[in-house]
Amino acid sequence: MTALTLITSALRSIGVAATGETLTSDEATDGLARLNEWIDAMGAEGLTIFKRLRTTHTLTAATASY
Repeated sequence: MTALTLITSALRSIGVAATGETLTSDEATDGLARLNEWIDAMGAEGLTIFKRLRTTHTLTAATASY
């Protein structure tokens, strides 16, 4: 799936673009800007990370590093 396909599908879902309609260059550029903003916002929330690995260690006195 390309970004343009995703943008076109989203615009069709909300009734902005009709089925079979080709987006104008301005519409596609604006859609890409909004998509990038959304992805950035998700990244800031930690929502785009596929997997987080958490490692725990027991702290021991007099141990300089782990």
